[in-house]
Amino acid sequence: MTNIFMPQQFHRRIVNSKIAIIIILVLAILIVGGVWWWTQKSTPEAPKTIGTPPVDETAGWQTYKNEKYGFEIKYPNDASYSVQDIGDDLLYYSNGHIQIKHVVIDSEYPSNRIHIEITTDKNILDNVRLDSIRDRIPLTEKSINNEIFTKFQRLGEGDGYGYLIQHDSKYFLLESVWGSQNEIFEKMMQTFKFTK
Repeated sequence: MTNIFMPQQFHRRIVNSKIAIIIILVLAILIVGGVWWWTQKSTPEAPKTIGTPPVDETAGWQTYKNEKYGFEIKYPNDASYSVQDIGDDLLYYSNGHIQIKHVVIDSEYPSNRIHIEITTDKNILDNVRLDSIRDRIPLTEKSINNEIFTKFQRLGEGDGYGYLIQHDSKYFLLESVWGSQNEIFEKMMQTFKFTK
């Protein structure tokens, strides 16, 4: 006699197979979830640390302060640097604008020489823009100590670059006179701030 399944018996086997598969899946999920929970519970939580504060590379540097114009900037504290404060309210014609203050943070290394000009002559901004157009180097903005500076680059002898900002009806131009990028000048710029 041939064994022929009845439709009802066939249906029960399919249902039983589906139930078995579901039970196996539920057990697998419970086992995996239990193992995960146990490893999370038994693994000690790493102590929460507040990030270490960044090292201030300029902490031992000297500070040039100018009370009259209300700014300060740090420069390296070594024998290769000196400050040349070329008079106050000295008016002379230079590069097409009147300069009322000129400070040089000088170094025996020309690539680290920094010029600071302060003027009330708004033509300084036009001169920087014209240099940018002539040399096809775009001006960019950079935030330093919550102040927005215009970054410029000059082509020619030394290929210097620098930053310009207007503050309290004066223009402050800070320039690295040699090279298109100067790590020490950038660190110095991070210390520049207005004091009034």
